[in-house]
Amino acid sequence: MRLAGWAPAGDGSGGVGQAFGPPDGRAFVQGTVGNEARAESMLLAVAAGYGAIAVAESPGEVWTRFVRAVDELADARRWETTRLAGLDEAQIELLAAIGRGERVPAAARAASVSERSAHRLLFSARTQLGARSNTHAASILVAEVGRLG
Repeated sequence: MRLAGWAPAGDGSGGVGQAFGPPDGRAFVQGTVGNEARAESMLLAVAAGYGAIAVAESPGEVWTRFVRAVDELADARRWETTRLAGLDEAQIELLAAIGRGERVPAAARAASVSERSAHRLLFSARTQLGARSNTHAASILVAEVGRLG
């Protein structure tokens, strides 16, 4: 969400559990949906115009109803349906830094990994994405994030 220009809402807790007014710009909430109260809080945020990152605490009826309700309220996009599914946070951070024109040593610092780990993670990301180079993989990241945002 941050890569697509969205910012966390509220007090750093992702905003879940707050009373929601209209978002300022492109704001998102995040949280785990594991019970009715959490699902309701996330749904209220979506209904108010916030973006949402929701994770199921466990599959079940609450999650199924939550997903159906979100689909009715908003233009839902699912991470698992993108080419980026399976990349971890460090790989995404590395590719974002490469996309900003940084070289691997600087990208490694931005992602808080060693340079050796960065090369390994980038190789794995390129393989998963079918990319010819780090720059190509970064362009795939930008395109997929654009589709989500």
